[in-house]
Amino acid sequence: MEPLTKEQSDIIVADDLQFRLHVMESLGELRTDMRSLVGNGQPGRMDKLERRVERHGWYIALAVGGVGVLGFLISNGITLLPTLLGSGK
Repeated sequence: MEPLTKEQSDIIVADDLQFRLHVMESLGELRTDMRSLVGNGQPGRMDKLERRVERHGWYIALAVGGVGVLGFLISNGITLLPTLLGSGK
């Protein structure tokens, strides 16, 4: 392999410097994005999303329970109605 000329060496050094600057710039952007996702002392977007998913899970459980109670009352409500009203003696 032939040794590099001065021009080729300067181009490689310039490209290396540009590459390093680009990498450092990209790392800065990545750090900012990670702080946004994870949070920097305050809840980040991931924490907020986890809380919303958990809250929706509770809503679904509540709705399923309500539908179960409603189904039970619809299927057994006629026979239980006198008992609930106190006249089923």
